[in-house]
Amino acid sequence: MLTSLSTFMSSLVLAMASADGTAASAEWTTPSQPTTITGGTDTTDFDAVVAIRAKGACTGFMIAPTLVLTAAHCFGEHEDDIKVYFGAKTDGPFAVAERHGVHPSYCRACAREAAEFGYVYDERYDYAYVELSEPYIPRDGFLVPLTDQQDWDDTMQLGNAVTLVGYGLTEAGKGLPGVRSRRLVTTIIDRFSDNGLEFFAGQEGGERDTCNGDSGGPIIVMNRDGEPRVAGITSRGSKNCLDGGWYGVAAVALEWIDNELDTEFLPAECESRYCLELSVPEAPELQCAAGRPTNDAAWTLLGLLLGLRTRRRASGSRTTG
Repeated sequence: MLTSLSTFMSSLVLAMASADGTAASAEWTTPSQPTTITGGTDTTDFDAVVAIRAKGACTGFMIAPTLVLTAAHCFGEHEDDIKVYFGAKTDGPFAVAERHGVHPSYCRACAREAAEFGYVYDERYDYAYVELSEPYIPRDGFLVPLTDQQDWDDTMQLGNAVTLVGYGLTEAGKGLPGVRSRRLVTTIIDRFSDNGLEFFAGQEGGERDTCNGDSGGPIIVMNRDGEPRVAGITSRGSKNCLDGGWYGVAAVALEWIDNELDTEFLPAECESRYCLELSVPEAPELQCAAGRPTNDAAWTLLGLLLGLRTRRRASGSRTTG
């Protein structure tokens, strides 16, 4: 059973290798369509970001030696073959999942119906975890969800930059056959959902975005001490992967994780269930982003006055796993 994060941090580095001591090769089939962080570049940073192979190709990030956070829609209802790949490319070592869990508030049927019938389905609780059979310690540290209120207020304002990380082929198709690379790109926070559990980053017709295969990957900000924190987890976006995407606030998953696995990721001093007041931080020029009108025409008019785009409908969305 997992213990506390402080215990995890003191664990010794254990290399992932095959039985004969050599690195195991990932068995990865090339997707039928390009899956990439659009406009991104290959990176060897953020070693805690991992590739996941389950019903499809996804991304995740390690918050402890045997624990990965990712997106719920990456897994089928009866998933029994999950591998997690480490390193900048998916031709290196991997670990087999001991077990996995999907957030109890995630609704598979709701997501399918929203995609089929084109209605808005927000606040998806698109969170999952994978518990590994063997530990792995990222060389540059774990990626911890953002839970400090001052860090949230400093970094999560409309227009602020965020970093997206995930695995995918290069846009020009220059990746090695069957091998995917860890990539990153920066974009900006555009808006928040009504109750603040999700946020949208990117812009319509942009050139920087997540795409299929990046689901479950982290959206990273730097706190006031210059340390990376995970603000969100990649959930879904536009079909053309150029119009921005929706990200679930990472801290929202921690209460469930702590209850499910008997861990202590939420700080003891938290004053709310998510440790954050998730109302939209006020920017000087924007004072009403969280409490927007429910009337679409009124919101469209307000958006034009403020220079914002209208809220995108679910009919043009896709999950990124």
